[in-house]
Amino acid sequence: MTTTAWAERYFRSRDGLRLHYRDYAGPGSPLPPVLCLPGLTRNSRDFEVVAPRIARERRVLCADLRGRGRSQHDPIWQNYHPGTYVEDLQLLLEDAGVERLVLLGTSLGGILSMLISAMQPQRVAGVILNDIGPEIAPEGLQRISTYVGRQAPVADWNEAVAQVRATYGRRCPDWARTSGSSTRSESSRKRTACRASTWTR
Repeated sequence: MTTTAWAERYFRSRDGLRLHYRDYAGPGSPLPPVLCLPGLTRNSRDFEVVAPRIARERRVLCADLRGRGRSQHDPIWQNYHPGTYVEDLQLLLEDAGVERLVLLGTSLGGILSMLISAMQPQRVAGVILNDIGPEIAPEGLQRISTYVGRQAPVADWNEAVAQVRATYGRRCPDWARTSGSSTRSESSRKRTACRASTWTR
């Protein structure tokens, strides 16, 4: 396997959901693997650029949290919280055979990285936080609450790009790439990442 290729892996959560992650095998290095954790409405495809670069030196795993990407939707909305995600990630690491690791977390993924580090410090070799810190600004939460779960499915690619552009503004200048990692055709329509479940194209 080359460092730019990945294997699609699946495992079962404790409540029986089929959850997905990407596994970039890397060169068989003794260095701890990197587990990439996406933001609230995002998925494993967010790491398509950085994962192959890291995989030149070490294994990289990119998670789809429950209800996102290729992971199964959980019909019980109360399960969409950090405690459940951390439990799912422990099972992902068991499935991947990983004991010690580096965490790379964006936004919600950063929160999960901090939780895992606090709960199992001996297991964590390092943490990279992106778009998150130990304090969460109320303005950021307010902005997120304006779009999560509030946007309708879109009819075509142009609408998907327009919706991503309207949602993220100048924070995300590459509309086409972000739209591509956020949508997939489903029953002849497209859904966007800005819903309770994040879909991949």
